[in-house]
Amino acid sequence: MTEKYFKSLNYSLGNEDTTLEVEMVKKLNPKKVLAVAGSGGRSLPLLCHGPSDLYCVDLSKEQIHLTELRSSCYKEFSLEDYLLFWGYPPYEPEDNTRKRNTLFNELDLSDDCKKFFSRLYDEINWISPLYLGKWEKTFQVVAKIIKKIMGSQHDKLFQFSTLEDQLDYYEKDFPHLRWRFLVFLMGNKSFFNALLYKGHFIEKNVEETHFEYYLKNFDHLVKNVLAKESFFLQLVFLGKVLTKEGIPIEADPSIFDDIKRSLNEGNASLHLEQKDIFELVKKIDNIDFFSFSDVPSYFTGDVEKNFLQNIRPCLSSNGVVVLRYYLRISEVDETGYQDITQDFSNLIRKEKVGMYRIKILKNIS
Repeated sequence: MTEKYFKSLNYSLGNEDTTLEVEMVKKLNPKKVLAVAGSGGRSLPLLCHGPSDLYCVDLSKEQIHLTELRSSCYKEFSLEDYLLFWGYPPYEPEDNTRKRNTLFNELDLSDDCKKFFSRLYDEINWISPLYLGKWEKTFQVVAKIIKKIMGSQHDKLFQFSTLEDQLDYYEKDFPHLRWRFLVFLMGNKSFFNALLYKGHFIEKNVEETHFEYYLKNFDHLVKNVLAKESFFLQLVFLGKVLTKEGIPIEADPSIFDDIKRSLNEGNASLHLEQKDIFELVKKIDNIDFFSFSDVPSYFTGDVEKNFLQNIRPCLSSNGVVVLRYYLRISEVDETGYQDITQDFSNLIRKEKVGMYRIKILKNIS
């Protein structure tokens, strides 16, 4: 694994639509859940169905701190205060700094976490850190370039309330030539290495070129998801989430209270683990649901080949593993697993980031 890339604050909002996993845990009702922590926005929503345990694991101390901060916000805040604190619509990240300071001081955080964020907030004058992750900053640069090239057309996708109207615009009036130029300009290894990965970009093994991959996935996304409901499309084109419909699942009213209840009523034990995944899986067992994020796309060599076998001892019988492949499909030994991806094809089709090849496996040992 490229540890250098993951040992820093890479994600402050997040790069995945966890709605897929949320709907899966509602259906499967797993008792013990393991998830890559990320910003906390991809992992903590998995508390919505009331599991007995949620393990959030990440190599990055900063990502674990961010997950702890979010978990404390769930415990203490109303949904309205949660939106204000993080700067989700109708609020702005730069506004309500005094209120954010007051809310922060109400939170029960570990000493290390409190110290980390006290310093951070003082440095940024109490604006929200929602867009301060390396990944989010990268797409704010992308959005500025798109606006410069596309001009007044850069935000037209977000005006539609029906997929039919969006598709009509996309087919007839969307500036496809300028968009193809932008994808050619930015959708490549050199661009992302320069802005984000610093030489550690994924070693692609999908058949498509980078240009074809991004163009095809964008086309699929626009044809299946309303742009105003996709936080990812808003980051790409607008640099931030500007519509209530685009707020990620972490602050969805339909599950916010369920997450809060799981944390406050003692239904779920939350374990924040700053360590390598393969260290953690040696110490836990009977995991019913494992949300692996896109981490396997960064594996190579023996780690790539054997990671599914290395995690099997921690899985329960019929335990489910969700993999998101980005540009690289792992060449991995799937012995002992059943591919159940098709069972969730409708959820996958509606996933609001659209850049991943999602695979879902069930342990059948």
